[in-house]
Amino acid sequence: MNPVVLRVLLVDEDLDQAAAFRDALRRAYAERAELVHFVRCVDAREALVRDDASGVDVAFVGCRGAELALGLVRVVRARHPLLPLVVLVDVPAGPGAQAAIDDADIAALHAGADDSLNREALDAGTLARVTRYALERAKSNRRLLESEQRYRALFEAHPLPLWLYEPGSLRIVDVNPAAVEKYGWSREELQGMTLRDLRDPAEIPALESALADPDAIRQGGPWRHRTRSGEEIMVYTFGRPVEIDGRKLRLVAPVDRTGEYRAVEALRQANELLERRVAARTEQLEASERRYRTLAELAPQVVWSADTDGRLTYLNRAWYAMVGGAPPDWLGLGWFAAVHPDDLEDVRKSFFEARAGARSMQGKRRIRAREGGWRTTLYYAAPVPGPDGRIDQWIGVDTDITELERNRELIEQANADLEAFSYAVSHDLRAPLHVIQGFSEALLNGEVGSVDDKACEYLGRVVANTQKMGQLIQDILRLSRVTREPLDCSDFDMMVLAREAMAGAQARYPGRELAFEAPGSHWVRADRRLLGIVLDNLFDNALKFSARRAVARIGFAARALPHGVSEFEVRDNGVGLPAPWRDPSFGSFQRLHSGTEFPGNGIGLATVARIVRRHGGRLEADGAPDGGASFRFTLAAPEGA
Repeated sequence: MNPVVLRVLLVDEDLDQAAAFRDALRRAYAERAELVHFVRCVDAREALVRDDASGVDVAFVGCRGAELALGLVRVVRARHPLLPLVVLVDVPAGPGAQAAIDDADIAALHAGADDSLNREALDAGTLARVTRYALERAKSNRRLLESEQRYRALFEAHPLPLWLYEPGSLRIVDVNPAAVEKYGWSREELQGMTLRDLRDPAEIPALESALADPDAIRQGGPWRHRTRSGEEIMVYTFGRPVEIDGRKLRLVAPVDRTGEYRAVEALRQANELLERRVAARTEQLEASERRYRTLAELAPQVVWSADTDGRLTYLNRAWYAMVGGAPPDWLGLGWFAAVHPDDLEDVRKSFFEARAGARSMQGKRRIRAREGGWRTTLYYAAPVPGPDGRIDQWIGVDTDITELERNRELIEQANADLEAFSYAVSHDLRAPLHVIQGFSEALLNGEVGSVDDKACEYLGRVVANTQKMGQLIQDILRLSRVTREPLDCSDFDMMVLAREAMAGAQARYPGRELAFEAPGSHWVRADRRLLGIVLDNLFDNALKFSARRAVARIGFAARALPHGVSEFEVRDNGVGLPAPWRDPSFGSFQRLHSGTEFPGNGIGLATVARIVRRHGGRLEADGAPDGGASFRFTLAAPEGA
């Protein structure tokens, strides 16, 4: 391994002194030192400026005249800040020599030299000691410069804002680019400001109090800082004392926590709002519970609640009014004793099936009344889910339908009587009418002898009225049937049915000129046979009341309404509706015009209205005298569909 060679630069115009320096260098370092010698300071200056001597380890400068030597030292130091420099001074021995040496040392240090060496004291040991000292000092300077460069690189590249300030004046000395970007001012503008300029004026006394100890390592916040745009940010500051170039400063890193602070503040406000809402919701729930209890107690039906096993937890006043006893008597499973033994098994089965399917349940059961006997109730109960979605409890209602059951029996009896009446009307009343009509027609036809004109007129009236009576009986029977018969619903096109119904109605008025419109298609679900009766009656009325028009103009239109409802309209150009007519009830035998003007018995619209109502709709009429009439009806979900 080759030994390290020390390269020494010597600038000395005195050749004898230079020879003495070379001898001392050889004695001190033997073959491990190499000397580069410039005789003239001018040559050395030009070489150092050109970097020709940049590879030397240590330089010794000794020129004629102290100012010339110090000038060269300044040039070398500016060009090579880390090169070890030693000034050779000439101070002869004698009185005042030490003071002169001291002055020369101070002047050399001020010029940038690392040390000075008196030529009179030059020997191998002194030269070796001064050289080693200069080299070690150069290493220290190099490490210090590298540290400063690392600090500057870290300071400049740090992602957080950083600044240096003077503890006393709070003047900002330096800032990094992150601080410039964060706060908006340029580096020069910030270096002309103090920490007070970044703060809320209200916080300056607290700031000065917090910075009273300049040597403390401190962190604090939140502080309000302002940017150049006027935005206010919340920061936490981390500061510590540093010494740079002999100046005691403080390094500060402000960390922007505006988002965090705002989030915490928003969370705090949200918590306060949530607490208020919880309190309000609790009050609402308590009020709702009080309202529920009040309504349950006031309800005429039996209101109850049960747990997931069917044990009753609450019964309202109506139960005790019907069954008797006091509140504790029937809770739990004690209510089984009030249910008719024949109904108890069905009630249990209904409950377990509803619980397994998490669905509601309903049915009928008999409850023993306090005065004896049994009351029939219609019960309905629904599960109430808890927070986890599972059934938490059951809420149910029992409605006393004892009287309704009795009324149903009466209605069934009345319907049976109505059936018997209908049979009597159909057979017992029609038979005499047929006899009267038959004999009257026989007399009119001369089958029993001649009849004078007056008798013919009377017989004609009898026949007409028997026919009218027969039609009335037929219409009453039809009205009865459409009220009692169950619906047979299917899907069909209403517009097709309208065209078929109009063809049948027109056949009853031969020779009439008709303009009929029923465009497009409109599908419904209803009883097609009953809807055919509706259209047949409405079209018959339209043709009948437009008899005075040369052309009967009748239109049929359909349109869809919300919630699956369909609306239909029959329009005509007939005589319209009478002026005082405002009754939309469409009762039986209610006529819109007198019998002398137009034939009819007032049953047709009553039949239409009942069929429409059975389909969940309504019938309306509109028009003016001699302005035509419009009948509108709707179809919703029909009963039994």
